[in-house]
Amino acid sequence: MNSSRMSLYMQAVRGPLLLITLGVLCMLHEVDVISFRFTWPVLIIMVGVLVLIERAVAPPIPVQPNPNAWAGYQARPGWTSSQNPAGPTAANPSGPAGGPQGGPR
Repeated sequence: MNSSRMSLYMQAVRGPLLLITLGVLCMLHEVDVISFRFTWPVLIIMVGVLVLIERAVAPPIPVQPNPNAWAGYQARPGWTSSQNPAGPTAANPSGPAGGPQGGPR
């Protein structure tokens, strides 16, 4: 079986396996082996195990490259490597070279 068929198989058997588990727990409760109030976490554990198995056998989802990944990082026309590509900022509105210099107080 390939991984996509195995993943579909795991999705198909999840419900029946949970019903069988619930039936066994109810049967154990009825024959006074153990109370259902102590065994209900088994259902939660069963769901978690089935989901983990399903994700383990699922085929990997291919990730398409984003052509706009660097769109926000393009330099402005006329930019040289000695300039800040972001331009003047709110903290330093006169640019990287000018403005008042703060000294020690």
